[in-house]
Amino acid sequence: MTNTEPITTVARRYCQCCWTTRCREGRCRVALPQGAACMSGTQYQLNHNHNAQLADCLVFWLDASGERVAPIELKGGRVDVSEVRSQLQGAADVIDIVLNDHPEPTFLPCLVSNRVDPMEYRQLGFLRVRFRGVDYPISVTRCGASISALTRQSRPRRTR
Repeated sequence: MTNTEPITTVARRYCQCCWTTRCREGRCRVALPQGAACMSGTQYQLNHNHNAQLADCLVFWLDASGERVAPIELKGGRVDVSEVRSQLQGAADVIDIVLNDHPEPTFLPCLVSNRVDPMEYRQLGFLRVRFRGVDYPISVTRCGASISALTRQSRPRRTR
C-alpha cells in the first residue's frame, strides 16, 4: 500500500520530541521553506540514544516540484570532509527509517559552510551519500542561504 500523506506529516508522526523551527548550529544557519519539518540531529541523538554520527538538521518539505528531503550539516569553521560524509550518511539512514515506506522523495544531501577551501571542495566532489540504494553527490552552499538554493536536481548514481 502506498502512503499518500504529505512527507511532512509522515515525518512529524515518527516522534514528537526532535522538531525545531530552524536549522542553525553556532554561527551557521540555513533558511527553511514555509511548512518545512526540521528534525534536530542533536535532539534525535539525545532522545533516541543514537550513538552514530548524524547531520545537524534533517529537513522534509514539499514544493511545486514535489516532496524533498535534505540532511544538512552546518559548519561555521573548519570542514573535515570525511566527517561531513559520515554525518550526512547517518542522517540519510535515519531519514529512511523516519519515512519507512513513503514514496521516494528528491534527496538533497548538503554541507552548509562559511568557508570550504579548494582542496576540501575537490574532495567533496568525489564523495557520495547513499539513500535507498542510490548514491547522491553532496551539494555545498554558504551559511545564511535559503534551502531553496538546494532544490536543483542532483545527479544520483545507481549502484549495483
